[in-house]
Amino acid sequence: MPDLLRRHSSFKDKQGVMVYTGKKGIKTIFDMMNDEGKEIFVIGGQNLVYDLLKDYFHRYTNKRVSKGITLNILFRHDTHHDVQVNQENANIRFLPKEFKSPINTVTFGDKTAINIWVDPMSILIKSQKVADGFVEYFRMLWDISSERGWK
Repeated sequence: MPDLLRRHSSFKDKQGVMVYTGKKGIKTIFDMMNDEGKEIFVIGGQNLVYDLLKDYFHRYTNKRVSKGITLNILFRHDTHHDVQVNQENANIRFLPKEFKSPINTVTFGDKTAINIWVDPMSILIKSQKVADGFVEYFRMLWDISSERGWK
């Protein structure tokens, strides 16, 4: 544990990659988003995250909203309506139905998380250049997305 804490501490100060596993690891990423306090960009939001984190997700959302953090999210087209409820301080659109990936990306500040929901794991990349690239990708996808999902 001390070694893990030392590595995590050194990661804060420089470019690098960390892997987080399981529900606890995914929650750590969500907590980082709120701690960072920067605008959030999500590509590929889907039901799996809500199913996996259930009760935790409401606490995360309440904290995000209370801190005034804007969420920009591109949901998969097949995301259920109930997932979108209470998305305060959020800009929401839906990706074309051809986008079927079981992963999503979340960019906040100089960090980008690649989240795999089937066997929960998150690969966190700390790099301003990578983050800028994913935000640019997000903006391109935003332009081809729609305001409503497809059934």
